[in-house]
Amino acid sequence: MLASNSRPRRVSATQTQIEAPTLAGADDPRPLRPPTLSGTTSADASESSSAAKNVLPAGPEEVSEGDVVRVDTTLVTVPVSVLDRQGRFVPNLRREDFSVLENGTEQSIAYFETAEKPFTVALLLDTSPSTQFHLSEIKE
Repeated sequence: MLASNSRPRRVSATQTQIEAPTLAGADDPRPLRPPTLSGTTSADASESSSAAKNVLPAGPEEVSEGDVVRVDTTLVTVPVSVLDRQGRFVPNLRREDFSVLENGTEQSIAYFETAEKPFTVALLLDTSPSTQFHLSEIKE
């Protein structure tokens, strides 16, 4: 309960009301759709992509065995963790489950993999005199 001498809360006109997330399951009215990642690029990346768009390939060129072919491309890694509404990881996702947008334009996903990151576990045991009576249980 608030004290009677507290002042009223002031909210600016630009502040919007945010709904608290709910832990709804199948009853959730929101439609299911693939997650969308969107972002912006730096000036250097946008310049290189616009320069790449201006150079159109004339078609396949014949390359002999001694020729060196150089390709200039930018591959961006986007690490993603997907959680459900209960905060559990969602396994078995495929490339088709994602769409990546850059400035509103859908980008192709050249490479997709699932990876498990290693972690370290440390088990600490209290063997002080206060736990001497429980050491046999701990050993089991």
